[in-house]
Formats: sequence, structure tokens, C-alpha cells
Amino acid sequence: MKELVLGIQNFLFNIGILNGDGSIHDKMIGLCVIIVLTVLCDLICRQLAMLVLHIHAKITKKTSEETVQHKRLLKSIAAIIPAFVVNLFLPLAFDEGSDWYVWINKLCNIYILVMVILFISSLLSYLYTKQTYSQKNTPKSNLPYTILYQIIRYIIAIIGIIIGASILLDKSPRAFLTGLGASAAVLSYIFKDTLINLVSGMQLLGNKMVQPGDWITIPKHNINGIVRKITINTVKIQNFDNTTMTIPPATLLNDSFQNWKTIKKTGSRRVARSLNIDMHSVHFCTSNEIEKYKSIPLVRPYLEKWEESQKNENQEVPSEIVINGENPTNLKLFMLYLEAYITTIPSFDKKELYMVRQLQPTENGLPIEIYFFTKECDWKKYEMVQSDAFNHILAAVNFFDLSVLQRI
Repeated sequence: MKELVLGIQNFLFNIGILNGDGSIHDKMIGLCVIIVLTVLCDLICRQLAMLVLHIHAKITKKTSEETVQHKRLLKSIAAIIPAFVVNLFLPLAFDEGSDWYVWINKLCNIYILVMVILFISSLLSYLYTKQTYSQKNTPKSNLPYTILYQIIRYIIAIIGIIIGASILLDKSPRAFLTGLGASAAVLSYIFKDTLINLVSGMQLLGNKMVQPGDWITIPKHNINGIVRKITINTVKIQNFDNTTMTIPPATLLNDSFQNWKTIKKTGSRRVARSLNIDMHSVHFCTSNEIEKYKSIPLVRPYLEKWEESQKNENQEVPSEIVINGENPTNLKLFMLYLEAYITTIPSFDKKELYMVRQLQPTENGLPIEIYFFTKECDWKKYEMVQSDAFNHILAAVNFFDLSVLQRI
């Protein structure tokens, strides 16, 4: 490289531009030559980058977004080369070892370092965008790409700062690392929240507790919506009222939250609702009532079986209400009807548990809970299944001479 600089100096001397005595005139001419060479090199590198980008885009037929990413990468590379030109031809304008030479050389090295960091950052951004797009189309991996991307960027920035400081102060990077090690306790205290959230975010994603796209609810913080983004410091959640809430990852790890993603995986969602029966309307069935209830197809099999058992024991169904421990109650028949009815719901999931049960009686009546699973996981369709089922149940109560208790 020195031979190239000497060759240019000899050429300028031979054509009479340089005097060769190291005067200010020679230094000014050398500085102008450096500026011209740097500008020419910058223009050539930029044009070559655009040409390569244009040819690559035509061959690969990339999208406009990918073309922009490639443009950033090529510009970052092209911007590094002029700084090397300045460094190379500095002896044309400044004596080696002079203050101007040393400081311009340091500034050029720092500029090269910054451009290298920007190039690496652009490359990481391109790879991250590509991976994120790939995950949206084929979500097979659960790696925390967002947090890994941010961690790598922070590490590169820290390394860049250490190297830049070592260039400016003419000290080895090892000295700065030793100083950082000595002040690790102070730094960990200053960046305590960042470190806690970093570890929390890694644990959340690493243990598959929550991922972007999951529906979560946190009653304590009035959160009910979809996780849109998880970063080192924040988790962004879009609530169903279209508001956005941002919380630190440590909040999810320390507080309890409900994740509804298994609903989509299993394709089954639970319905568990109850209605309060007036306990004064519960009674034993008479023969006339039993005949009336036999007209209900979903109850008839049970009543026919019960009558058959009564005949086998030579007992008659009493015409009046009698307490003998065997007569069915209208509430029992109603519960049997409900259990049979929920199996007729088109979206009923027969693979899951279902039942109709009594809960603890209260001053508000006797709660009867209907518990089953539906294959409709979409929120709107799920609510319609619940509504249709309970509309039918509320209308069916009167057929069994029962009444629903409600406060007027």
C-alpha cells in the first residue's frame, strides 16, 4: 500500500503539481487528492451496489421489502470503503505521527467500526424479518427470535462502544473489560429491571408459557386480549376493545395469568353455566305427571325403564304424591332431560366430560350447572352456542313444573 501512495506522490511530482519539499502547498494538494479519491470511490461503490441490487432483484424476483433490506446491506458495505481510502492516502497530506494524522486516523477507524456495526445490525434485521415472515407461514419453531435479536444487537453495541473507546484512548479492550468486571455489581444494580425482564422474557418463551398470538387474560391488570409482541423490556397486548397495554415480562412471570391457546390446539371449549331453581317448585311426580313427561322423547326411556322396574316389584305408580324413596322428582327428570339434551347440540364434543349437577343451595335457590364442551372455539359462535342452549333450557323449565328463582 505504501508503494501505491509513493507512486501517486511521484506522479504528481513528475507532472509538476507537487514540489516535493513537504510544504503547506504540497499538503493542501495532497488533501485535495484525498478528498477527490474518496468522493470518486464513494460514487463508484454506490453505483456498483445499486447495479448489483438491480441485477439481483431481476434474477431472484424479490419483494419490495426484501429489496429495501438488501439495499441497506449493500449501502453499509459501500460506505466502509471510502474510509479505507482516507486511511490509505493520509500520508499525502499529513506526516505520520503528527497530531492531525493520528486523530484523522482514529476518526476513520471509528467510522469504519460504526459502519461495520450498522452493517451487522442491518444483516440481523434482515435475517430477523425473514425468520418472522417464515414463522407466520409455517409456525413450527418456538425460539424467542425477538429477544435473541435484541440481545445480539445489545451485545454488538456494547462491543462497539468498548472497541471505539479503546481506539480513542489508545488502550487495549482488555483494560475496559477488566474495568467492567470490577464494576459488574454496580452495573447489575443500575440495569436490574432490564436484566430481570430479560430473564423473564426468556423463561416465558423458552418454557412456552406465552407467545405472540396467544390470547391471555390477567384480571389483576384488566387485561384480556392477544399478545402482539414480546421484547426484552415489554410485552405488548392488544385488548379486545382495541386498546393496547404494555407490561414488563416479569409481571407475567410473577403474577398469574390465563392462556387460552390450548383451546385452539384441542379444538374444544368448555361451557359451564348454571340457573337457580326455586326449591319450592321441586316435588315427587304423580302418575298423571309421569304420563305427561313420557311425551318428552329425551325423558321417555328413563320413565319406561322405571315403570318396568315398578311392575317387576308388583308396585303401582301412585296417583297421589307419596314419599316412598322411589318416586322420581320433577327436578330429577329435568336434570336427566338436560343431560340428554346437551348431547343433541350439533357442536357438542362427545370426547370430553359432560354432566348436569346440583351446586350448594343458597338463599337464591338451588343452582343447577350444565357442564359440557363445544367444538365451536370462535368467540362469536361459542357465545351463540351458549345462548341457544340456555334459551332452550329456560323455556324447558316450565314443562317440568319448575320455576327459576330470580330477584324482582
